[in-house]
Amino acid sequence: MCQTSNKRVPAWTPCFVCRYCFGDERQTRLGCAAACDRYDRRSIYSQYILPYTYAYYAFGLACYHRRTRRCCYRCFTGFDIFAQIRKTKSGGVQISSILISGYYGLGNLGDEAVLAGIVASFSEKWPTAEITAMSADPEATAEEHDIKSISRMNGSDVMSAIKNSDLVISGGGSLLQDVTSTRSLIYYLSVMWLAKVLSKKLMIYAQGVGPINCRFSRKIAARVIRGADAITVRDADSKDYLAEMGIDPAGVFVTADPSFVVKPAEPQEADSVLAASGVEIGMPLICVAVRRWKNELVWLPNLVKGLNMAASSIGAGVVFVPMQRDNDLGISIQIASELSSPAWVVKEKLSPRLAVALIGRMSLVLGMRLHSLMFASAVGVPFVAISYDPKVSAFSKSVGAGKPLALESLTADFLADRLVSTWKNRATISASLCAAALEMKKAALSNVDIARALVEGREPAEVQISQ
Repeated sequence: MCQTSNKRVPAWTPCFVCRYCFGDERQTRLGCAAACDRYDRRSIYSQYILPYTYAYYAFGLACYHRRTRRCCYRCFTGFDIFAQIRKTKSGGVQISSILISGYYGLGNLGDEAVLAGIVASFSEKWPTAEITAMSADPEATAEEHDIKSISRMNGSDVMSAIKNSDLVISGGGSLLQDVTSTRSLIYYLSVMWLAKVLSKKLMIYAQGVGPINCRFSRKIAARVIRGADAITVRDADSKDYLAEMGIDPAGVFVTADPSFVVKPAEPQEADSVLAASGVEIGMPLICVAVRRWKNELVWLPNLVKGLNMAASSIGAGVVFVPMQRDNDLGISIQIASELSSPAWVVKEKLSPRLAVALIGRMSLVLGMRLHSLMFASAVGVPFVAISYDPKVSAFSKSVGAGKPLALESLTADFLADRLVSTWKNRATISASLCAAALEMKKAALSNVDIARALVEGREPAEVQISQ
């Protein structure tokens, strides 16, 4: 035992990293001035300094664990001291850790745009927040979005990340549905449930909810969603769907999809991609974003014929932009080969910013993929939506674009008429979409205000939502 400030304290060996555990009175007051990187996986170094007096160390809060060869942080778990050391910079700026769960690192441009929009929103509204995303390809996600990333399927990493977070975000996108997969729904609900088990703040962030067709899945989802500390959805239909599930609508805020915050790349970059794909930029261009879906033998011939008729009438070329290459590239090449009008397929892997810029070079968009329509709206390009899922109809309604074409009842004549009509009224439609996109961006940024309110202990209802 050693004497420090007239108190008897254990004479533990100093931390092998920071050398400031116990010794003389000066060292005791400094405490662990540098966080131990061998324990904290987020590599927090000596800029996170917060001195503490001897009183805390008298309880053994700063000890060197000889057996584990780790610094003193497990002793901090019952106190706020470790959190302060870990999250407070030397300049006094508070660091908040945000963990995001979603469909990232799987090659879907729409979901990558959601993540890019969330990151851009935090950068604009809350730059001191530290973001970590759960991804199927952590290295690619970290590089593309300039954030930290962990494997979404590594249970140990996920558990550690949740424990070290101040807020767990689920979203955005269409995570809470079982049309594509019941297994994925259970996965996302499990992450949300785990966050609450570990007593973490949980926010459902600008999601499009439903449909959840399985009765059991719907019941489980309602129970987990009800435990969220804040819920925002990207459209009014999702709020209504949650109300049908028994979620109090007073606690659900309608904002907008984060992709509206994504800043397009420079037009020259988009032109380079089009040139590399052989596209003749001097003519009107119809961008097409299709996907594989059931009953293709019924609707696909009508889509090909209607698109051919419209392109011939307008005198346009057709550019296919696969939004998820594994799913969309094959069908895009198939349709392009059946068209009599000039047609090209963009095979290059696109970032969300580059995809938005590329669509901005189009004259018209025909989209099944939801985010192709959102990208078009963001840059004021008129679109015709083909609805295979309620989310497409919900978005089309939210920007005043009218009722989309139903995939199951699609006819060639109706498709051609809608495309030609939209082309003729493109100036008016473009102005309307630009105005709607501006409001969408403001609403999307409101999501960050709600997230910050949660972390700072304020009620989400106090936040002014831009709509």
